[in-house]
Formats: sequence, structure tokens, C-alpha cells
Amino acid sequence: GKKALNKIDYKHATVLRNSQSECLPYAVLYSNDDKGKIYNLITGNPISKEYDTVYLGEISKERIVVGNDNKFGLLNYVTGNEIIPLEYDSVSSSGNSIIGLKRDTAYIFDEDGNQYSDVSENIKLYAKFERNQAW
Repeated sequence: GKKALNKIDYKHATVLRNSQSECLPYAVLYSNDDKGKIYNLITGNPISKEYDTVYLGEISKERIVVGNDNKFGLLNYVTGNEIIPLEYDSVSSSGNSIIGLKRDTAYIFDEDGNQYSDVSENIKLYAKFERNQAW
């Protein structure tokens, strides 16, 4: 019910959705300084610490991109565990892989945060291309 979040002071909230746009029992509550923290809507308990940035699109099952101080990583929004540490200039998905860019180097991970491979020249070129396409 509604009572779970009554005692929490927040400016606005956004419910998380899965890749089929179905509402999940998790929400990002934003403080007055616009930092986001993820809460379980059933228990009312916080799941994560506060982040400067919480990208609401689900990258893969139970994973979303979060960031602090312009460094980004991947968070499991059910457990609150940071799967990929917040040390990348950007994090995005490509198929079943997660790509973390750091300067002109791309690091490729599976959805559990295991790094697939070290860097090759092609990945460096891809990183430069992606950076030029960034908004």
C-alpha cells in the first residue's frame, strides 16, 4: 500500500519498469538536490545509496546504470549491489554485453559484471566513435 513511503522526504519519484514497460515494485525517489535513491515499494526500505544520476531504462534483467561525479557503473536494483563499479565515462548495452568506456578504451562485461576481454585496437576505435556520437 501507500504507507510504505510515508515517512520518507522526497521531491518526486519514478517507478522502475522492465523491458516490457511493466511497473516493478521499485522506485527512484529524488531528494531536493535531485539525487536518486532506489527503494523497494513493498517494504519501503532503501535498496541503494544516493546517486547523482539514475538512468531509468533497464539495461538487462534487474540492471540499471547509475552515476556519481560523472563516473558511471551498473547496479542491480533488487539487491543494491554495484555490479560494475562507478569508474567509467559511460556505460551502455550492446546485445548481451555491457560496454564501459574509460577515456578512449572500451571494457566489455557480461550482465553479471565479468569482464569478457582486454582491449583491442578495434575496441579503441569503437570507443572513439561512440564518444563522438554521444549527446
